[in-house]
Amino acid sequence: MACLTSIFLFASCEKNEPQMKADTILPITSRTVEDCDDCPIDNCCCVVEVLDPNDTYTFQLCGVYTGMFGSTCGPFTPGSPCGTVSGISTSITLSSAVPRAFFCIATGGSFRILKTMGNGVTLRISCNADETNPDWFPFNIGDTPLYYYVQDCDDLDGC
Repeated sequence: MACLTSIFLFASCEKNEPQMKADTILPITSRTVEDCDDCPIDNCCCVVEVLDPNDTYTFQLCGVYTGMFGSTCGPFTPGSPCGTVSGISTSITLSSAVPRAFFCIATGGSFRILKTMGNGVTLRISCNADETNPDWFPFNIGDTPLYYYVQDCDDLDGC
């Protein structure tokens, strides 16, 4: 009888809490670089921002890390100082509601940006976006792809 009472006592005091599972609601293709903390170690944190947005613009990036899967892009050979640009193609959409997007790139890497939707626009890019006063590089983009080389996170050069 004492044995039966002990079993009842232990069974009634046990708490069965549900096990927490990893967030599986968002497919991996929907995850993006939300800020500089999402960049891999030894990568520069970059941000592209549309200035005076009066339209919705879509851009295709190649040669950068955004945390998303996509189709492959490249190889593109834009010339010095850029190396060959290839990797995963990532689309970003910018507008007055969402004027900026983050991406990551390895030091010494090169990337390509192509406007695929919207009129010509002025953008600015910084690849030291995690600093208090980042260095901004403004440029106009039309229908021709632009290539950039990141010598270090403070220096962005056109090709």
